[in-house]
Amino acid sequence: TSETFEEIAMAAVYLDTAAATFGGFVIKGRPTGKEIAPSYSSFLFQSSFFRNQVIKLGQGAVRANIGQKDLSKVTVLIPPLPEQQKIAAILSSVDDVIEKTRAQIDKLKDLKTGMMQELLTKGIGNSAFKDSPVGRIPEGWEVCMASEVADEVMVGVVIKPTQYYVDSGVPALRSANV
Repeated sequence: TSETFEEIAMAAVYLDTAAATFGGFVIKGRPTGKEIAPSYSSFLFQSSFFRNQVIKLGQGAVRANIGQKDLSKVTVLIPPLPEQQKIAAILSSVDDVIEKTRAQIDKLKDLKTGMMQELLTKGIGNSAFKDSPVGRIPEGWEVCMASEVADEVMVGVVIKPTQYYVDSGVPALRSANV
């Protein structure tokens, strides 16, 4: 059971040997005589081949669900065990790369946040500071209201680039009715 059809029958593979308690809306399955690698089955139940069948068999109006009877009709592909293990190893390697990439992205986002804090409050190479209404800021910087540097953008108008900041050549966006 789930809130949407896309999320019904989301599967997890439990590899521990300790006893586990399952909720009322969980269908538990165990391998039968067919040899299936647990690492392969975790990817099998996430595959579009499996997920598309489950979604089509789902029922419900308020919540989407699928029962044991319908779930038992879903077709699965079971290659020989050595091939299952190779498939799982390859997909696990890709998952590892994805996880490492996400970790790198998170570190870069943190670095950017820190750099923004530093650069947008202290600037680059500024050693001289002055007092201002918002605290100490670099010499040469000024404090002004946002309305002094940006036109008001109103809901329901089309935004068009209409002019450039004279000093920087950066396009300025102004609201313009069409």
